Amino acid sequence: AESITCPTNSAWELREITRRPNGYICLDYDGDGVIEIPAVSNFIGYPAGLGSGNEYMTMWYTFNTDTSHLDLKSNSYYSLSGGFILTIPNRWLGLVTAKSDPSTGEVTFYKYDSSVENIEDMTPIISLVSALDHDADKYGEADGYKLIRQTERRQYFVRTLAPEGEQLVLTNDEILDNLY
Repeated sequence: AESITCPTNSAWELREITRRPNGYICLDYDGDGVIEIPAVSNFIGYPAGLGSGNEYMTMWYTFNTDTSHLDLKSNSYYSLSGGFILTIPNRWLGLVTAKSDPSTGEVTFYKYDSSVENIEDMTPIISLVSALDHDADKYGEADGYKLIRQTERRQYFVRTLAPEGEQLVLTNDEILDNLY
């Protein structure tokens, strides 16, 4: 009989790489038939270590059975409460940080500036929020929100906040291609 084994149980290095807060579960987030394994690190601008108030970049790995190593598949922002994953485009790596609003679940991505102490004082690029159907009317076009995806129970909205011509802004198609 076949059995399921966890590759990180037998290798200390793999176990350490995949250490993460509760709620970050292994899953096939992109529907390709391969289970991805999450690991976290702080977004740029946050102190080292896992701590309250830190925003985490989630790295998704796949286990390579030929090499017995983890292969990095993508980097993302994983909203546990909002039920979405936004994979981070390569052009954002090292240049963009994130800050969420715990009361609404809305996450705003900022152009990182090491000379600015508070992330909220950096240049905002976009914000994303998901709302259950009964809360969706809070996110109207008059406030700059655009509905970009709808599921059976949730609606996902994006708001562009960056000044005109900002190179780090994602198009709605880029957001949709990276939103799971």
